[in-house]
Amino acid sequence: EDIHAAFQWCLAPTDLHGNNPDPRKAPDIVNNSWGDDNAVDETFRRDVVAMRAAGIFCTFSAGNNGPSSASVGSPASFPEAFAVGATDAADDIASFSARGPSPWNEIKPNVSAPGVNIRSAIAGGSYEGGWRGTSMSAPHVAGLAALLLQASRMASIRESASEGYVRPSLNITATERIITSTAVDLGAPGADNTFGWGRIDAYQAVGTVIQAGTFAGRVTDHSS
Repeated sequence: EDIHAAFQWCLAPTDLHGNNPDPRKAPDIVNNSWGDDNAVDETFRRDVVAMRAAGIFCTFSAGNNGPSSASVGSPASFPEAFAVGATDAADDIASFSARGPSPWNEIKPNVSAPGVNIRSAIAGGSYEGGWRGTSMSAPHVAGLAALLLQASRMASIRESASEGYVRPSLNITATERIITSTAVDLGAPGADNTFGWGRIDAYQAVGTVIQAGTFAGRVTDHSS
């Protein structure tokens, strides 16, 4: 019940008293570092569908029941969910990272991201290193989605200033396509049920949305 209520709040945030819901204040992106080991559990599928219909990009941790096949959890298993597996510093898949296929015979995870020995914010206001899990991986993809939306908006501003029109911001489908198409292909060629489309590459992804500027200067010896 509390999770359903949380989805509802994301769709239409309220004031501090729980009143005056306003969909205009909904977030662009929501990370979900949680899940159910039962891949066929559709308890939250309608919530995920509603979030997607509202234009809210949602990442979901694939789960930590690997390395067996078909070990992806729910809601990451849903066709409407963008599932994230975990890699280590050597670009190997973490042994715990859950695998596909999903019960709907779709490739899962969709992509992978760093999820071993991650420094993370801790409840209480501190930071701590050494965390592991796909719950550490999914926020990397949420952050990449935020970079893409920001880059898209910057590109729109540039184009409107120079060419007199505003390019629409990225939608969910386009954001997913950029993330998957620029990922570093690991494991079997192409998308697979271990890495998905591969380990995300933020630089390449953002570079497809907005072109970098130029940098010029003169390098000198500090002693001269």
